[in-house]
Amino acid sequence: MKRQMVMVGFLQAQNCTNLPSSWRHPQSRDDAHSADYYQEIARILEAGKFHMAFFDDRLAMPDRYGSDHAHTVEYGIRATKMDPLIVLMTMAAVTQKLGLASTCSTTYYEPFDVARRFATIDLMTNGRAAWNVVTSVNDGEAHNMVAKSICSTTCATTRPTSSWE
Repeated sequence: MKRQMVMVGFLQAQNCTNLPSSWRHPQSRDDAHSADYYQEIARILEAGKFHMAFFDDRLAMPDRYGSDHAHTVEYGIRATKMDPLIVLMTMAAVTQKLGLASTCSTTYYEPFDVARRFATIDLMTNGRAAWNVVTSVNDGEAHNMVAKSICSTTCATTRPTSSWE
């Protein structure tokens, strides 16, 4: 049997790219918060025969420098992360075959909510949705979700919550 390569576009619904100096390129764009931006990416991925567009997600701004957001806010680095599920729907509107995937943390979202969101995307796109199942691992996310630390959310749980049963 012949092997086939699967191509996935790794994306971030935010104001930066994976190449830090890309803003210097003469054709760089400043509309990373617009539907047009992501729809153009979707068209390019589909025309390039990519199988899927995949968004990572994080529920907090980076706080790498001493658990402090000051550097992130001052320089605007990854400070505005949009909801990837909404962005995926804008991409779905201009494509026919491109798979649409996103991360969604099971630490802070209830199973029914996650299932409903991804099932809706799957139905609205004729079966093109995928879910990257993760658990959250940093205190910044815990603080945003009204927990003192990630451990206060996950370490104290000795059995599944009723919604997972």
